Amino acid sequence: LARLRRYYGYIESGSSREVISAWLRLSSTVGKVVRVVTVDGREITGRAVGVDGLGRLVVEESGVRHHIEAGDVYHLR
Repeated sequence: LARLRRYYGYIESGSSREVISAWLRLSSTVGKVVRVVTVDGREITGRAVGVDGLGRLVVEESGVRHHIEAGDVYHLR
């Protein structure tokens, strides 16, 4: 709970860099090839390359970067 409180404090103060840095260190998705099905039914297949400043997953598909706010993410082999 103390760690959650600390990270929540970063977000409240507008300093999401610490949260995103920790997220990237612990992520099992970033760097992997994924298929994303968005809430509106679009399918995007590409490499998860990071998380943006708003906490959205960034997936690169054929040179285009998509910022995924919500959806189902599947790791591909």
